[in-house]
Amino acid sequence: MSSRYSNGSYPIWYGSLEIETTVYETVHHSLKFLKATEGSMNESEIIRKRSIFDVQCSAILINLSGLENKYPDIISDDYSVTQTIGSTVRASGMAGIMSPSARHKKGTNLNIFIPDVLDKPDRLGVLTYRILPKEKCVQVEGVNMEMSIPF
Repeated sequence: MSSRYSNGSYPIWYGSLEIETTVYETVHHSLKFLKATEGSMNESEIIRKRSIFDVQCSAILINLSGLENKYPDIISDDYSVTQTIGSTVRASGMAGIMSPSARHKKGTNLNIFIPDVLDKPDRLGVLTYRILPKEKCVQVEGVNMEMSIPF
């Protein structure tokens, strides 16, 4: 499947350094999927559950964090530049990229090409996403947090 740092010809694992960032990222992609599914946005409420894990990464990563003002293509909705970066980094044998989040300005994502660098997953809990299409918001709760994200 095509994504920000993969053209779909190789697997990639995405994670975020902050729980809030992973919420913004997953809300964006969940809404994109739901909007493409006929009739789903006519529902009064859609419930999604997501497990949150703390995972150790033992690797040197290419760090693109903080470069989004100088290189706005790394947070653009056009993935052509980031897919080129991803395929180049992967072909070089590097484990992955640390990048700014396109969905949460203060957030940082990890984009991992070599799954063996990830270890010791620790399940922190479950987040409940309550998608309310008529109110145009997503309420998120769990893992000691509550958020409401308008869309």
